[in-house]
Amino acid sequence: MFTTSTSYPRRSAATFALALVPSLALLTGCSAGAETSDSATGEHLGAMSQAVTVPSDVKVAYRFDAITPTGERIFRNALTWMNEQENHPSFPQPAQCANNLSHVLEMTGIDRYSSPSVAEMLENVRDAGGRVVMLPRSKSGALASLRTINGGNLPVGTLVGGCLRSDCTGEAGDDHIAMVGDSLPEGDGRATTLRLYHNNWYRPDNNNGVWVPNMISRHSYYELGFKRQWMATPWLALTREGESGSGLTGLESALPAVDDLDPLQYHVFIAILPELQHELDNSQGVRTDGRGGVQPLDRPSRVNSGEIACPAGYEKQSVGNAGGVLCTDGTNAWGPFTEAMVEKCIQWGGGVQACRSDRWSLRLAERARGTGQCAIGASFDSALRYCVEGDDAFGPFPESMVARCITAGGGETTCRSARWSRQFLGSLLR
Repeated sequence: MFTTSTSYPRRSAATFALALVPSLALLTGCSAGAETSDSATGEHLGAMSQAVTVPSDVKVAYRFDAITPTGERIFRNALTWMNEQENHPSFPQPAQCANNLSHVLEMTGIDRYSSPSVAEMLENVRDAGGRVVMLPRSKSGALASLRTINGGNLPVGTLVGGCLRSDCTGEAGDDHIAMVGDSLPEGDGRATTLRLYHNNWYRPDNNNGVWVPNMISRHSYYELGFKRQWMATPWLALTREGESGSGLTGLESALPAVDDLDPLQYHVFIAILPELQHELDNSQGVRTDGRGGVQPLDRPSRVNSGEIACPAGYEKQSVGNAGGVLCTDGTNAWGPFTEAMVEKCIQWGGGVQACRSDRWSLRLAERARGTGQCAIGASFDSALRYCVEGDDAFGPFPESMVARCITAGGGETTCRSARWSRQFLGSLLR
């Protein structure tokens, strides 16, 4: 059985900046707006005082959209902490959501993401090579972004951070963090409600003193006097299609109250731990139905690094014998072009404005480009598998990468251009 000291130390946090947003100030607070839901046995926690059962095989007892070996260990410890938290009264308190989640990860032997700060936990995942995505605040945008993350199958143990501001700055209570857990089937099984595990804030204080489902338990609130409780609550109602029900087609908020984990109203970040992604990439993920059925999860499709995708109306034309290409409509070539090409264009009398445009005559582009794999002035980056010049990487890039770029906050115009930051491209390909 898990044991811990009742004087569990509060972690120290350092100021940092999250690469996906302009800057993040130090945060130690955790939300004042969330949910809670059904227990492991399906009974409302508000009616419970007994311990949550931790089954010997959670894959048989619970329904998961995606779970890996590491995710299974995290989930078991999330259940264990539901039983243990009340014995450590510094945890079921306000401004402790990140500390509670850090603690569950530490129970699993993972401590490199630990912090009392929501934003710093997200930053720690990114620094470790994990993928951190900010969901657009629209149903269609959030749905499109989720589809780029393992086909919309968020693995158990994924971190979900919600912030009042897009840069996650603010006071205590302006942010919250949770982890992805199990899902509850709805209707014909194509619809499910994905649940998050977190230090829930929703309690009778927030509802004129009346307890309702998805609040912290009556036992915790009335008998123990706690303001928070580590528990599972509904997050998103998802609909899927396909023989296995794996294709994500729709989402609705399933939160029982206004909450900063709502991607349609707040700034919500999804952080995939690299431990989980590695297992998914190596076909160690499964989907379960909660009735004993376990189905291998399709290996996530990866971004096709190195692929050149010409825009509508243009086609790839081979240049030389080293694998070089230009996108052309038969008359014009699609840029942007390297500085070395621009210099040649200017030397040949093309004019500065015309030479720095993104559309040249095909004949000029062929003449200035050269016959190598990359245009003159650029070289092939074997890690990125794209041609680079200084801090720039050249496309045009395929739609899957454009979608990932937009999800990561690159901006519609920039993401649909053919020149990206070399460093930013590298972060998308992790």
